[in-house]
Amino acid sequence: MQRLFISSKDFANNVISLNKEQFHHLVNVCRLKPKNKLEVVVNNTRLILVKIKHIDLNQFHVDILDQWSLNTSRQIPIQLMQSLPKQDKLTDICRTCTEVGVQKFHPIVTDFCDVKSLSDNKLKRVKMAIESAAKQSKQSAVPTITPIMKITDIFDTVRFNPASLKLVAYENSNESLKNIVTNIPKEVVIAIGPEGGFSEKDIDIFMENDFIPFSLGNHILRTEHAGFASICYLDGYLDSLKK
Repeated sequence: MQRLFISSKDFANNVISLNKEQFHHLVNVCRLKPKNKLEVVVNNTRLILVKIKHIDLNQFHVDILDQWSLNTSRQIPIQLMQSLPKQDKLTDICRTCTEVGVQKFHPIVTDFCDVKSLSDNKLKRVKMAIESAAKQSKQSAVPTITPIMKITDIFDTVRFNPASLKLVAYENSNESLKNIVTNIPKEVVIAIGPEGGFSEKDIDIFMENDFIPFSLGNHILRTEHAGFASICYLDGYLDSLKK
């Protein structure tokens, strides 16, 4: 079943107002028709199950079948700081990490990044991949993505929760999570390097901003896999703390 994310202003008198992209995707790609059911997330707080009565241009007229309040998909909010990779890898990274519940992406430029910026088309593809993955994996909200920033600038612009657990994956670190994490954190931020990893200068900047270097083990992962693997590794370890 398809899932749609809208704000309350787009849902009134059992009529859902859609933008052109939403309408095209649901009608021409997903081929929704009258009598089909649709999940609608309103303001990221309410899930409504509807049945389509009829379709006008950019509008669905629906009957409400059921509705529920929504909790966040992930008990511990997580943000990913991803150094810009080559080619179109950021799209794949954001897609897979959305599926495991990342709530916010921070694309950054670090020392060994070959890519320093993204075209409007590539950024659009990234955002479309995030929204598509959020629908497919039944997330309660579509993750956000901040503007691309240099590592030297992001900490002056983005204010992270002082109480959050801040981790930076670093191949030269020998610290495993069991040596770092002793309590369940309220929020997590994970930083992942580009194809060439982080420089010592990058790591110094992270550590100055309370990030802790940690190891993912003996294997060196590709940047497009490292964020997903780090989140799964962290989830597994945090689950073990709860037992």
